[in-house]
Amino acid sequence: MITLAEAKSYLRVETEMTAEDDLIAGLISAASDYIQECTGKVDDGSSLYSLCEKILVAHWYENRTVVASATTELPHSVQAMLTHIKLSGKYVPQTGEESQSQGATQTEETTQSEEPEDG
Repeated sequence: MITLAEAKSYLRVETEMTAEDDLIAGLISAASDYIQECTGKVDDGSSLYSLCEKILVAHWYENRTVVASATTELPHSVQAMLTHIKLSGKYVPQTGEESQSQGATQTEETTQSEEPEDG
């Protein structure tokens, strides 16, 4: 996963500017999760995987609107990288344990949100 410093450099955000560090850190985590879910592969430290994370973070950072528009679609370069990562044997596949633990967490969250309120 890319670092906050790498993301800020890619976004051309000065390191002294810390007001949006939490937002950028959240986007980094979301980008990593998104790539993993789309491809079934985990970050192996490759430059292409990192670039894909950076472009996703930049795209989401620059397109923070409540209403989606045609310009908020993922860039073609991201789609191409996701396809390459997914189909290439070079990248490390997600293990069954990782996908099961993520699925269990999602199931728990869904179950908790569906429980009726007392009252």
